Amino acid sequence: MRARSLGTIMSSSTPIQFLLDENVRIELAEFLTGRDINFKNAKKSSTDKTLAKISIAEERIVVTNDSDFSEMCRGDVFGVILLRLPQKDPDLLLKKFSAMLDDEPRYSDSLVILGPKKRSVSLLHIRLRPNHETVGNS
Repeated sequence: MRARSLGTIMSSSTPIQFLLDENVRIELAEFLTGRDINFKNAKKSSTDKTLAKISIAEERIVVTNDSDFSEMCRGDVFGVILLRLPQKDPDLLLKKFSAMLDDEPRYSDSLVILGPKKRSVSLLHIRLRPNHETVGNS
């Protein structure tokens, strides 16, 4: 497997798993089934927080059209694939998703933005904790 500097790379023996948000086209679920890739469909009306918790608990990468997931931090969600593709073009979705899978992505703690012309990968933000130390007067 190629070395990557982004996120924690799951070992090649760890199969990639997805959690498909309800806003993802059904054709992607059919495609994943055909490739024998483990995925779960989110229940209708699941909150982002619920999906994120399932993602962490089951080590699943959330696949969504919801840009709110791009604001999540490491530890809040296992990983995110944000689809920025035309909703009316399922063929493009399958082509781009297939190309991504062929590159053997094994990212956790990463945000993948899948667009019509390019794919970008970055680490999810680190939550900055406010400093609660008191500063004494001198």
